[in-house]
Order: sequence, then C-alpha cells, then structure tokens
Amino acid sequence: MKVIKFDKDYKKLENYDFTTIRDHNKEIFLEEIVLIKTPTKSFKAEVTGLAKLPLKDIGCDLIAKDLDLEEEWLNGTVMFEDLLESLQEIYHGLTWDSVVFAYSFMRIQEEDY
Repeated sequence: MKVIKFDKDYKKLENYDFTTIRDHNKEIFLEEIVLIKTPTKSFKAEVTGLAKLPLKDIGCDLIAKDLDLEEEWLNGTVMFEDLLESLQEIYHGLTWDSVVFAYSFMRIQEEDY
C-alpha cells in the first residue's frame, strides 16, 4: 500500500474529503487505497481525483485550504503572494508557473490504522 505523508496534522485531514498539492507525481491512481500518515495518526483513504496542472490554475481558495490558511485567506490577513511563499517553504523554487499534482481523497477508515 502506498503511503502519503504529511509533515503535520493539518486541519483538512479531519474532513471526510480532503486534498493535497504536491510538487511531484506520487504515482497513485484513481480509486487506489492509500495510507495517510501524519506525525500522530494514520488512516486509509481512497484517491478520488488527481490533476497535473500549473499552480496558477489551482484556485487560491483550494491552496489556502490545503495550507490550513483558509480562515486567514477569507478574512484577508493572507494575500495571494503569501500563499505562494507558504508553499515555497515546503517546495523550494515553486512558482505560479510550476506544474504541480493535486490529489483528492476520501477517508475510508475513521480509526487510526
């Protein structure tokens, strides 16, 4: 089983459906079951969507949610360039023109695995 690792316990991972943006292809496929791992928990999820596209083509709302900055984005304390800077802390050299991989998941197991 393939593993998708997160460096922290993002709020989005509490949701039934969630996404992640990666700068590289995780070589996973639609309907594949993967193990999601964070520093404190793990659970199984099904891949429900995937896309390869320039970062600029992903909506800022999704990027903010992906970074756990949704509230700050909505209230205006995080701006357009702040989102890119936050992503660059994870993926050095990323630009709005960089091609990224966006994955959608559906939790299929509530308990830690």
